[in-house]
Amino acid sequence: MWSSELPTGTVSPDRTGDRTYPLDPSTPDGVDTQPYPTRSELTAAARDRSRAVREANQLRTQVSLLRDELDRERTERKQVVERYEYLLTDVQRTKNKTKRTAGVCERIGAHIDAVFTSLRNTVQR
Repeated sequence: MWSSELPTGTVSPDRTGDRTYPLDPSTPDGVDTQPYPTRSELTAAARDRSRAVREANQLRTQVSLLRDELDRERTERKQVVERYEYLLTDVQRTKNKTKRTAGVCERIGAHIDAVFTSLRNTVQR
């Protein structure tokens, strides 16, 4: 292990421990970088923020439109279900009415057959 990688044994600048490590070789001669952002960094950050705000507004608009579309589709689906239930009830009502009517027709037909049979028997005598 190189001696430059070993702890120096001094107090760290952030006061979190009792040892520090050698300076990062990426900073030349231990010179700190500027503590404040440059004008170009601030301008870029402002542009990024403006772009993010525009995108957020567009997304809010899209969400609103999608919610409206979802509400319309739910309403349409509900109307289709209600129409289906109405038609189903109507078909069942018609079947029941047809069954009752069919029973009456069968009874009338049987009565007419009986009358014709008795007339035929009478005429044949």
